[in-house]
Amino acid sequence: MKKLLKEIAEVQYGPYLKRNKSGEVLYLQVKDFQNNKYVVAENKYNIKFNNKIEKHVLTTNDIIIAAKGANFFAWHYTKDIGIAVASSSFFVIRIIDDVILPEYLTAILNHHKTQKYLDSYSVGSNIKTLKKDILLNFEIPVLSFANQKRLISFVKNWEKEKLLTLKILEKKQQLFQAYFYKKIENTLCE
Repeated sequence: MKKLLKEIAEVQYGPYLKRNKSGEVLYLQVKDFQNNKYVVAENKYNIKFNNKIEKHVLTTNDIIIAAKGANFFAWHYTKDIGIAVASSSFFVIRIIDDVILPEYLTAILNHHKTQKYLDSYSVGSNIKTLKKDILLNFEIPVLSFANQKRLISFVKNWEKEKLLTLKILEKKQQLFQAYFYKKIENTLCE
């Protein structure tokens, strides 16, 4: 079975707010992410909590998707990063139908076929922009919870494997560099 995103979730832009270096709420921006992951920055842009932003505070099952830029990546918010509000560079997807798990929807949105589809309907020549109606009318394959959980586990294991592979590659690069320069030094000494 397939459902349109608008049938299972509400989609809104994040608010445009003035940033400052003090406050207790994270104001998430596209530059806070690398490889679809949130990167804790030392100089986080924060905002003060007030009634105006209360309705924009992310909840556990919220997903944000970049609305502008070269990559329309999606990210599932969890409370472990703290109280957060997504900037106007993001759409906030709030699931309203319990037929879909947020981690599964995030994986679907980050899949290369979905990214290709969203990119093909984006507008703008310098900075690409994702149109809200394209996102709302995107078809989501709805699987059983068991199958959604299996796919989530598969994605998590793949992410771990990619990270491990990159670490191994980095160590091999270090070994290569050390060996290379050692050979040069030995040759010069002969």
